[in-house]
Amino acid sequence: IDNAVWSSNDMKVLKSLINNNAATHYYSEGKGCWIKADFGVQTVVDITKIKYVTRVGKPVSEYKGLHVYGSNDDKNWERLFEFNSIYEGWNTWTPQQQTRYRYIRIQDETEKVDSKCALAVFEVYG
Repeated sequence: IDNAVWSSNDMKVLKSLINNNAATHYYSEGKGCWIKADFGVQTVVDITKIKYVTRVGKPVSEYKGLHVYGSNDDKNWERLFEFNSIYEGWNTWTPQQQTRYRYIRIQDETEKVDSKCALAVFEVYG
């Protein structure tokens, strides 16, 4: 979704996540990293898939505890999926039912200092 407004707990490197370049990556130096997309006022996106690339060189096992959520009010969040079975390179999540949201959030719930949000690319389709 090209018109999304992105925010995160570490804005200085956020552009590395949304530039469609797997050679660059987003990371956060803080605990409990998060990244959020807002698709716009009175905009609800019927999400058909989410594609992402993990950071090159970061073991995929270190992504456990990273979750993706959807919301329509930026307060009540529904968990869409957890990074469990992931691979180096491109990964795709496809919803099993209609999934309509204004906001998408990636959240590390482990509160560890090492960033689980270290992603090269994150794309939402709808």
